[in-house]
Amino acid sequence: MLQEVIKKDLPIYLNGHTRYFSFGKDKPAFFVKTDQKKRVSEIWDNHIELIQTKIKNQEFDLLLIDPYMMFPSTSQNPVADTQTLLRAHYKRTADVPLLLANRSGGGKFNVQIWKPIPDIPDETKQ
Repeated sequence: MLQEVIKKDLPIYLNGHTRYFSFGKDKPAFFVKTDQKKRVSEIWDNHIELIQTKIKNQEFDLLLIDPYMMFPSTSQNPVADTQTLLRAHYKRTADVPLLLANRSGGGKFNVQIWKPIPDIPDETKQ
């Protein structure tokens, strides 16, 4: 699927390892340039805010989620929980096992598939 998305030159929002980006703001002081600490935190917060906004607006056709991945929150708004937003706007539709043939010992890894919850027209809500 990734190959098809890349072929069509569509954006991919990878959250699989971006959790490590936020650790940049916690570097020892002697590693940090004067304005770098603020920039890392700001870039991280902007990235999470972008993902949360796209979830609220149901801009993702589907989300592939690693069930062991913790959802990040911004330092500016830790109350805006990404997991809560996901459950409000998307529905988990399947768990797909991926066989890990190249992994020593083999095994499988499940990926959750989440799709947008369709809007209910206002007249049917009454």
